[in-house]
Amino acid sequence: MPGSSASQQALHAEDGTLFALLDSSGVDVSLYYGTVRNEMSERFASLANATGTRDLGVTRSGLALIVAYCLEMIQQDRQRR
Repeated sequence: MPGSSASQQALHAEDGTLFALLDSSGVDVSLYYGTVRNEMSERFASLANATGTRDLGVTRSGLALIVAYCLEMIQQDRQRR
């Protein structure tokens, strides 16, 4: 994952392989399993399909894009309450 571009991360988010990529890159994603992992994968995919990387202010860094997706999910959850 080091050095991966935002567009590469967006593709992994769209096709549901983001957690596999993070895991294979040495990122500990063991807290997220089963239903929680599936729901988060669906939300990453939804964000990747609905927003462009530039819409989130990210043009290069794949890690920054993942953080932007997470922040967007938090904002959406707060708006639902």
